Amino acid sequence: MKKLILKDGSLCIIRKVKLSEKEKIRELFSQASPESRYYRFFGATNKIDDKVLDAMIRNDTFNVSLICIVKDKIVGIANYSATPDLQSAEVSFLIQDDFQGKGIGTLFLEELAKYAWLRGIRDLEAIVLADNYNMIGVFKNSGFELVHEKPDPSIVHLKLPLVKFDKVTSLHLLREKLATQASLKSAFYPNKIVFIGNDCLLWHNIFQTRSDAQILSPNSNIVKEVQEAKPDLLIIDIVDCKNLTYFLAVDSIKVLIITTKLNEPIKSQVIALIKKQGIRLIGPYSTGLFYNMPNAKLNISKIRLPKSSHLAIATHSNLLGINLVYSFNYIGIGVGCFVSVGDKSDVSGNDLLYLWQDDEHVEIIVLYLDSFGDPTVFSMLARKISKQKPIFAVKAGKTPLSLSISRHESLFFSNTDFTVDGLFKQTGIIRAETLEELLDDVLLMHTFDNLSTLSYVTLISNSKGANLMAIDTFEANNLLLESIVYIEEEDSIVDSYKKNLLEILTSSKSDYIVIIFAPTQEVSSEYLDEFLSEILLSVNSVEHNKNIIVNLLSFLHYKDRVFSKENLKKKIAVYPFVERSLRALGKLVWYANYKQKTQFYARDLENFNIKEARNYIRNLLSKTKTYQLTQKEAGLLFNTIGVKKTSFEVEGVYNISIGLAYDKLFGPVIGISYYLYEINIAYKSPIVRILPLTLSDIEEVIVLIDNKNKLDVKTKQNLNDFLIRLSEAFLQIPEIKQLDLPNLIVANDGLYFTKAIIKANKDDTQPKSFTINF
Repeated sequence: MKKLILKDGSLCIIRKVKLSEKEKIRELFSQASPESRYYRFFGATNKIDDKVLDAMIRNDTFNVSLICIVKDKIVGIANYSATPDLQSAEVSFLIQDDFQGKGIGTLFLEELAKYAWLRGIRDLEAIVLADNYNMIGVFKNSGFELVHEKPDPSIVHLKLPLVKFDKVTSLHLLREKLATQASLKSAFYPNKIVFIGNDCLLWHNIFQTRSDAQILSPNSNIVKEVQEAKPDLLIIDIVDCKNLTYFLAVDSIKVLIITTKLNEPIKSQVIALIKKQGIRLIGPYSTGLFYNMPNAKLNISKIRLPKSSHLAIATHSNLLGINLVYSFNYIGIGVGCFVSVGDKSDVSGNDLLYLWQDDEHVEIIVLYLDSFGDPTVFSMLARKISKQKPIFAVKAGKTPLSLSISRHESLFFSNTDFTVDGLFKQTGIIRAETLEELLDDVLLMHTFDNLSTLSYVTLISNSKGANLMAIDTFEANNLLLESIVYIEEEDSIVDSYKKNLLEILTSSKSDYIVIIFAPTQEVSSEYLDEFLSEILLSVNSVEHNKNIIVNLLSFLHYKDRVFSKENLKKKIAVYPFVERSLRALGKLVWYANYKQKTQFYARDLENFNIKEARNYIRNLLSKTKTYQLTQKEAGLLFNTIGVKKTSFEVEGVYNISIGLAYDKLFGPVIGISYYLYEINIAYKSPIVRILPLTLSDIEEVIVLIDNKNKLDVKTKQNLNDFLIRLSEAFLQIPEIKQLDLPNLIVANDGLYFTKAIIKANKDDTQPKSFTINF
């Protein structure tokens, strides 16, 4: 069963049809218009034969039949029927007339394509009447292409090779984004708000920004009162409200926010009902949300609205969420949008990324989430959004666990720091391990006008001790020190800073200027403000594209760390310690370089016969559900994908252990541990990456492995090609559930390995990732 969103923002469920639902499908047929029946069955018919009906609800090796359910009613059915050799399958649909044009056909195609891919089917095909323009449009928009064969003017033949399924999945992301934005519109722009609870701070905050909101206290007539009010946004602030399940039958409700905990069994009942009714749920146990932008203000939380900004926050924790908002406001950034997802029974971080992707008022996104919803979707979404807007995430939970892949035949990376870190590096997310780091990182992004990929920094300082601390921090954060301008103690110290700053702004090649000011005696806040004002005026007095950071080594400037003036364009970030500002700067320079990377995937590999490879695995599984390949069989498999398995050992430069497996949380992953051949000790934590790998991902992995620069260009190219073939084969042969190479020797005359552990399973229920083009 899968919950999905239609074009109008309403929810539906798509699942396999049950044999017991035969009569409901007959009813769906009878309710269809003559035109819909004509297009589905290629002729006018008023009655459906039992034999045809049985074929429509068949689910077996060669057939898949799915239904779409909206508010507990079957509104569509889709099927594919495969050829005896399982090489192609023909698809067909019947959708209730009132629900046509809502995107159900596209959803059906996406789900059928996934089932077909897992079963080894190469192509989906469709035979459509030539005047069925709507359905032809659905197929073409999903990547189907016309088949040019002996013409029959009355029909159109279309085909989708599933190796091109990436186009379908990319379109799925676009459709899902638009649908999610529509489904959550009432959370931020509601027409009518009803609050069920007692007079409290939450209600006062709601009423302050929406005076037309209505409060209802629990009473015997409350269900009727909700029905009469017709809210599209309903807020529940009562623990285990006994009438809650009755409220959900109100047709007008689009979004439900529950701020209290729900105990079983009512929680399960509510979740089942929102799926049935197509309602989006934020919570239970949510702090609520607020939207604090110049064009709109709405506060459905117990938080006092902070200063408005272009920062959006998503969190699962109530107390932490409140603390985050107040902390950002305290240092002078403010918050423009805040959502607490609570128990994440429905709305997740992925939904909020979809929501904020196109919001012109949101420029910086902050996530504090203990999980990512669907990690494959999260990975694809974050890759796209981080190219446009920076995403900051707090993901603590570093583990002392050290995985040595060469010691494990089976990989399990869930919740390990290696996997989380790998996911963030691949998606361009800027990671903070503590809340203090998060505030520092976002502060810098908030005050910078632009980001440079170059890492040259000029220091202006009056403290030799602080300079030494800064120099120690440079290498750790991949920054390059261009020069240090030392300010001698003198009466006009502020003038000296201004004079040197103006010279650097006009002549230095550094894109980043870091100012360190250590007062030589006890000073007041007013004195420090005056110093900052003079620096800010200098920064704004000449044209330049440099970013300035100020470090005031004083306890007096922990508040309002964004220093700006109303009539001045540029602003500066203020830090109490130089190590913290340089750590944040290193992350932003990394992010600037990430944005420049192209997200291309490998294509058109020579001697990469994936069809032959998959058929070989399927033949091995023909008489058994699970199978572990012998070394001879593994060698034959590798030959089909252009990889040579050797039967002898050589001395090399690196010894690498590679493992590919399907992780329960993150989906398909690859893990790599490595050591210098003569040392025989793994000297770094394993590299873990989520599949699919981009060419940039693979290049970065090789740089990490060869951090001693011992490989020549040709060997690096060979290793690059090898990792591409291995990861692509694992993705495109879903029957392979585990692939380990415990001893790959990388030498300057080639790559060698003698042992491979490959386990296959013909179970088609486990989902796999698909290669996506951006």
